[in-house]
Order: sequence, then C-alpha cells, then structure tokens
Amino acid sequence: MRSIRHGLLTAAGCAALAALSAPAAIAQPTSASQHTRAVEQATPAVPPTGRTHTDAIVPGVPYHLVETRTGRGVDFAARADEDYTLLADSGDRRGTAVVFTKKGDGYTVTSTRSRRSGYDTWCAVDNGIRLARKSECATVWRLSNWYPGFLLEADGKYPTYPAKGRAWLEGHGVDLPAGREFAYFKAVEAP
Repeated sequence: MRSIRHGLLTAAGCAALAALSAPAAIAQPTSASQHTRAVEQATPAVPPTGRTHTDAIVPGVPYHLVETRTGRGVDFAARADEDYTLLADSGDRRGTAVVFTKKGDGYTVTSTRSRRSGYDTWCAVDNGIRLARKSECATVWRLSNWYPGFLLEADGKYPTYPAKGRAWLEGHGVDLPAGREFAYFKAVEAP
C-alpha cells in the first residue's frame, strides 16, 4: 500500500514539474499595442539543440518553409498572370524549397523553381508576395525568433494567411485584419 501511494505521489510530482517547465503558450496578438508589447517582452524560443530557429538557417542551402501551426509548406501559384506565394493546400505538402542569400542585415529569399524562368525572388508587394526577377526586387527579409518558429519581416510587414480559404501570403503590420493569422515558420532542409 505504501509503495503504491509513493508511486502515485512521485507520478503527481513529475506531472507538476513537467507542467511548470513546459513553454507557455503565446496568444496571438489582436491589436497593435498587444503585438508591440508581445514583441518587446518576447525572448527567442530556443530548440533543444540550444540554437535559435534562425541560427539553423545557412545561406545558400535550400529549405522548405513550413508554417508551424498548420504544418503546411510555402508554395506558389498563378494569380493575375504572376506567381504569388501561398501555403500548400494540405499539411502533408512541404511546398517549394527556398534559398536564403545574405543581403545587408537580412536576406533575399529565392524559390528553387517557378513557372517562368528567372522569376523566383520573393518580392513584397501591396497584394502579397510575388515571385519577381532579382533585378526588379529590392525586398530584404529579416528573420526574428518567435515562439513557435520565426517570423519573416520586410518593411514592417509580416507574412500572414487567411484562417479560411486559399492561403495566399500577404504582408501586414501589427494591425492584423480580422480572419488573418501571422505565419510562423520553421526551416526544414530540403533533400
């Protein structure tokens, strides 16, 4: 009887310790002030390797960008005769690999394939992220660690996707429109 009670107390103690050491969930910011406070208070999420999400990115190496909460990779599709980025239709698709190239204090992002030759550089435009020629696009993407992945940022805007419908990526600032979610990524090295 005493060993059963001791076993139950040990199990309860381990469960309590695990709950205390688990990372706290971070709620989605719903207003500019909440987002700003969250950004100011955030500390980089450090995976078990001791490296941050962005430390794992090596320029020149192809990666699949996977949205961490949906498991959907980033791909591209035609919209108005141009290629734009979007999340793949299902969580089992890794999408098209991208390559990061160091530029100033950030990176350029280039897709490893596209519909039109030479139109492969991620360019932040008013209605989304368009694949353009490198010579026509000056977008510099900055990466910042955030739980549960990392955020891309260009000119104060972050890629977002609609909670419902086709998941076209669009850049939005801290005042996130209703029905859109910030895209938190992890980089998975492409085979």
